[in-house]
Amino acid sequence: MFVVILMIGLVGAAGWVVLGSRLLVVRHVDVTGMNRLNRAQVLGAAAVPLGTPLARLDAGAVRERVATVAQVRSVRVERSWPSTLKIEITERTPRAAVARDGRYDLVDGSGVTIATAKKRPADLPLLEANGGLPGNPAVAAGVSAITALPKPLAGVLRRVSAPDAAHVTLHLRIHRPHVPGGQYISVVWGDGARGAEKAAVLTGLLRHKAKVYDVSSPDVATTGKQ
Repeated sequence: MFVVILMIGLVGAAGWVVLGSRLLVVRHVDVTGMNRLNRAQVLGAAAVPLGTPLARLDAGAVRERVATVAQVRSVRVERSWPSTLKIEITERTPRAAVARDGRYDLVDGSGVTIATAKKRPADLPLLEANGGLPGNPAVAAGVSAITALPKPLAGVLRRVSAPDAAHVTLHLRIHRPHVPGGQYISVVWGDGARGAEKAAVLTGLLRHKAKVYDVSSPDVATTGKQ
């Protein structure tokens, strides 16, 4: 009986230390993975009540609150004993700029607007797609083409037109000898499938001077003048 009572007392004391005492409460919140976001934005969304026993803190609720921030693609929340909550975020990456009402929405591959800018960032191509942004297949196909390009070509990509998901066209400004400022070319990309193959075929085709390169079917790619 004495041993049973002692065990109950120890369990109760341990439970009080973990759940009710001031020994194991949230005193620090570490945030990692920030690039465009800042710590204040993440902490404001997380709304972590300092002083709450770490074991009783609803980590899932914190994760859901942080996930509502537009720039956040995914978030991970972990307890780090004795007194720290760790928030690790993965930010969305802008892939293109979409003109709207005199400004530019910077969107990721899912069409989610990450930020708005007065001017189009020089490192982002202009994306012209019919329909809305989130969940738009044309936007997804356009961004898929952008991300498939190797860095040298992605760096000279100026505009992407995607009237629908099956008809994506890339517009690049590439260097040509004896052509001041370079030459504008069009690449008929087609849909978002077989992106790596299309990029490889395009790289080879660029050895031939042309204004239009059609890699929509990489098995029978062609070039043209128009």
